[in-house]
Amino acid sequence: ALAEKYERAVKAPLPTPFADIAAQAKPLKTFAEKIETVGRGLQKQITYSGDWRTTKGEYFPAGHSSVVKQGRGDCKDYANSMAAILRNLGFTSYVALTFRRSPYHQQKALQEMAATANFGYFNHAIVWAKDPSGKVWWIDPTNPVVIAEVLSNDLLGNFALVLDGVSSSTQMLPTKNSEPSKLTLSQTFRLKPDNSVEVEGTLSANAVANNSLSMIEKFAGAEAMKKTFAALINRANV
Repeated sequence: ALAEKYERAVKAPLPTPFADIAAQAKPLKTFAEKIETVGRGLQKQITYSGDWRTTKGEYFPAGHSSVVKQGRGDCKDYANSMAAILRNLGFTSYVALTFRRSPYHQQKALQEMAATANFGYFNHAIVWAKDPSGKVWWIDPTNPVVIAEVLSNDLLGNFALVLDGVSSSTQMLPTKNSEPSKLTLSQTFRLKPDNSVEVEGTLSANAVANNSLSMIEKFAGAEAMKKTFAALINRANV
């Protein structure tokens, strides 16, 4: 019943803004470019808002037309609409239920949870997609930076249930991203005549690291970002 309701939501007609996203992505050369263009397009149309519930407190997406009209949606809405747009581009795609884990969830515990997964475990929705060449992609359209083969650290190695109407058991998500997270800190120290020290520095991040930092800001706020940068700088100076 759950998969059937999601399938009906995915198959609903695409509103004009979503059809326009598909049209923009269609001529792009690579499947990764198409995925990332769809992700960026959705984020321009939908402001993230929600906590794993619709306004009725149910575990189902509000629907394409509703999120366009309201201009906001949660992870279920993002995943539902992305799966629909990707189908328009020739992908096989479904919503997949997973969860954002806490640091104390070790890989062994995740595997044990996956073997006995129940609906109460799931608190997040992403997209499972297979491109026409047969390659499988796991995509989180709520990421601050949607990168085709990148999941946030709290999803890597987790399990997911693909709502394809066939799967009755969970699948394990990738344990690492195709591209590593890289942060580079460059600092120049100047000793002044009064023996004080002047420091000038630059912190650069690749797209994967930028996504992780953006997640911290998105869910924990500006103060958490300040603490993160302070920790990075102090660690570099040890």
